Amino acid sequence: MREPLATKEFLNFSADEIGDEAIIGGIDRHKTIEPPSEMKLSENLVIPSRPETVAWFGDWLEDRPLVIEVGSGKGRFLTELAAKRPDVRFLGFETRLGLCEVVLKRSSKAGLENVAMAWGDARVNIPLLVKPATAIEAYLLFPDPWWKKRHARRRHGPAMSKAVADALIPGGIFVIKSDIPEYLDSMVATFTNTGDWRDAPVPQDLPLTDRQSRISFQGTNSFAYAFYRI
Repeated sequence: MREPLATKEFLNFSADEIGDEAIIGGIDRHKTIEPPSEMKLSENLVIPSRPETVAWFGDWLEDRPLVIEVGSGKGRFLTELAAKRPDVRFLGFETRLGLCEVVLKRSSKAGLENVAMAWGDARVNIPLLVKPATAIEAYLLFPDPWWKKRHARRRHGPAMSKAVADALIPGGIFVIKSDIPEYLDSMVATFTNTGDWRDAPVPQDLPLTDRQSRISFQGTNSFAYAFYRI
């Protein structure tokens, strides 16, 4: 169910033009790319190409309820939600290693032990890390709209929908937000066409993301939609 909560001209592309490019990594890149050897990594960082971090994640999860966020940015939303729900595990996905570290430092400073970050494309790594039908909630908040046509395949489409749908329990909620209503509508239409979702009310008590706080201060609207996993 869409809730009014955008802007530069948004170009609509056909279904064949969006959504399934293995962007900013993808499976091949993350089998081979490693962090700089001199970079000190946080304990709660999952690097899918490193089996020991994947094993750590399984032990850390301990069959606790799991919430996932795609594109955690600097982690305001993820850490504030985690602070409210200490018995739930929170896993964020980011393609930028530096932002993974920002989130984990923010989490550590807040004294949180229930936040982990996974480095890489969520469409590839959600299936690698999250067992089917185990996550209770998922969030995709203010993703990059990829304005240019040559980047159209980087927009979220059927591959993202499938990755999240497979991870969620039946009845699990999936919330998406954007300050570009055309992009939100495009994602809603694409995800709905997969047949995995039905409309849900948008939760009203969620923390803000860093971007949402900034655009609200600027007087820019944002928009939200929520699904239940069928």
